[in-house]
Amino acid sequence: MGMTASTAVIFEPRIALYWMALLAIGFSGLILLGVLNGQKSGLWRFGFLALLLAALANPQVIETERVRQRGTALILLDDSDSQSAANRLAALERSTQMLQAALSAKDGLDWKTARLSQQQPDNPSGTPLIAGLASALQDIPVNKRAGVVLVTDGQIDDVSRLETLDVGAPVHAIITGPRDLKDRRLMIEREPAFAEVGVTQSLTLTVDDIGYDTAEPARLEWQLNEKPVQSRLVTPGEQTTIVFTPSHRGQNVVSINVEARDGEVTTLNNRASFAVNGVRGRLRVVLVSGEPYQGERLWRSTLKSDPSVDLVHFTILRLPTSRDVTPVGELSLIPFPTQELFEKNLNKFDLVIFDRYSMRGVLQARYLANLADYVRQGGALLVAVGPEYGDQLSLYTTPLGDILPVAPRGEILDSRFRPEVTALGQRHPVTSGLRQVGDGENWGPWFRLSAGNVVSGQTVMTGPLDLPLLVLDRQGDGRVAMVMSDQSWVWGRGIGGGGPYAQFVRRLVHWLMREPDLEEEHLSARMTGTQLEIARRSLQNEAPDVTIVAPDGVRQSVSLAQTSPGIWSGSIAAAQRGLYRVSDEAGVALVAVGSDNRQEINALQPNDTALKNMVTGGVKWLEDGPLTARLIDEDIASGARTFGTNWLGLHDKTRGDIVSISQRSLLPAWAWLALLGSSLLIAWWREGR
Repeated sequence: MGMTASTAVIFEPRIALYWMALLAIGFSGLILLGVLNGQKSGLWRFGFLALLLAALANPQVIETERVRQRGTALILLDDSDSQSAANRLAALERSTQMLQAALSAKDGLDWKTARLSQQQPDNPSGTPLIAGLASALQDIPVNKRAGVVLVTDGQIDDVSRLETLDVGAPVHAIITGPRDLKDRRLMIEREPAFAEVGVTQSLTLTVDDIGYDTAEPARLEWQLNEKPVQSRLVTPGEQTTIVFTPSHRGQNVVSINVEARDGEVTTLNNRASFAVNGVRGRLRVVLVSGEPYQGERLWRSTLKSDPSVDLVHFTILRLPTSRDVTPVGELSLIPFPTQELFEKNLNKFDLVIFDRYSMRGVLQARYLANLADYVRQGGALLVAVGPEYGDQLSLYTTPLGDILPVAPRGEILDSRFRPEVTALGQRHPVTSGLRQVGDGENWGPWFRLSAGNVVSGQTVMTGPLDLPLLVLDRQGDGRVAMVMSDQSWVWGRGIGGGGPYAQFVRRLVHWLMREPDLEEEHLSARMTGTQLEIARRSLQNEAPDVTIVAPDGVRQSVSLAQTSPGIWSGSIAAAQRGLYRVSDEAGVALVAVGSDNRQEINALQPNDTALKNMVTGGVKWLEDGPLTARLIDEDIASGARTFGTNWLGLHDKTRGDIVSISQRSLLPAWAWLALLGSSLLIAWWREGR
């Protein structure tokens, strides 16, 4: 912008000021006495005294050269959710245009506009406006900062940071929104993060009417997942408790809505949605081992190591027909409680496991018929067989055979083999990825398999000659799994390199218990950063498009791409807060993104109290009328002079930075001597006339 120069005069006295004062008083007294005595040169003597004092004061000329520049004023726009929810974003643009019209580059000022969303792109909860200010100021050199104007509703979470932020210029604020705002809001006071499936939970909330003269009863509605809507009338200002019962493991989404009231600024805070993670209570499992062997101990230890499993284990050590001379009272064994387990309390168990069990007079046929009915009505059965499955005492010859998916051939293959995951098994959640978990190319071998023919279900693992090894099936509302070998324990013992025994058992048991993540046809969705990630598991060769309904009701279709066998994935940007509904033919997944009733939209009322105590400039309400801006001298102290009734002051930076400073005497010494001598001669000449 060029150079500018300025000149100033300063004094550097040659003697102390008090000596100059004494000299002035003494000479003035003498001159006054001469005037009173009729001397004619009194005025010239006063001239000589004045020149003498001026010479002793030693006046200096200071010449300063500066680089002319323009200052930069920052307008920081609070475009947080509270502003958009209350329809105040247009006020931000109006404030910017109003300020930029008041001062421009020709006045020596540049405007920089920044938005909170640009300075804090991670969309944090609340309004960290001062953190955004600190970030925006980094791009403006301190010597060019003319001032800051915050355009906000005053709902700022870190306003106290202004005390430690060195802006170096006035900080003003323009408050958007009306003082008499009216709003109805839904406040969640207490919500559970985890809940046991099937156990009733409670949630406390309050409906508030802000800015209204009277409170009107409001209709409150709530819904768990996609079950029927429940409703009731509530009184604003009073706590209300609603109850719900999580229906399944994983996310259970609760949606709540209160009816709108006339005149309220927004209905966004009239609803809330959040996810409660449903957890199952301890799984009750009964394990019946037909005889002692190495595998039954490993079944027991593996199931006991799972904290979600409550295991009851029986091993048949003594048959009813056994001949033993030991008195019954001296036996340390207990009778097998067949009636209690398989008639009275069967429905109390979540899973029944038969491990190498055969019909040797312990369980009557009616108990096994009860077990088959238990499975059809929603129970779960796991059968691990050995050589006994191919003989006349096989479980397949009992009423239980009606629900078993593999019929015995009567052949036992005692040969070394490595289990193989079938093409279907590579997509099935029980065995999908099992090779990666246990390095399938180096699995340890199994040594025996009971040959059988699959009559129903899905074969996910095979043994030698492509014979079925693991078959999964559904019977009625229940599930059945069969392991056609008693050799799985060799993985757990690490023989020949071992294998993924723990993962194998855990997945198998939890699939039988309907773990949502282990369903063959399953749709799920979750938030990762700002992306809504969709995952579709399927045994089919392709997955259909999914339909997504955003919180504002807008629908869109998303195509999924296969990322691994049986898994299709896709994602979209989820900019809105609220409930997303993802659906396809497999089902529905509900995702609560953030919370509709979060901190930002709970506090929509504009407020200037905190800013008045923190800013160094003025705090003005936009609704009070137009504002202007003007440049003020940078040296003026902060306070009332940095703003007025309808204007905001910004530092004038046009003088710029100092390039050079030079100093010289106002007159050289010979000039002072000439002036003093001349005045003295004139006084003497005047006196002689």
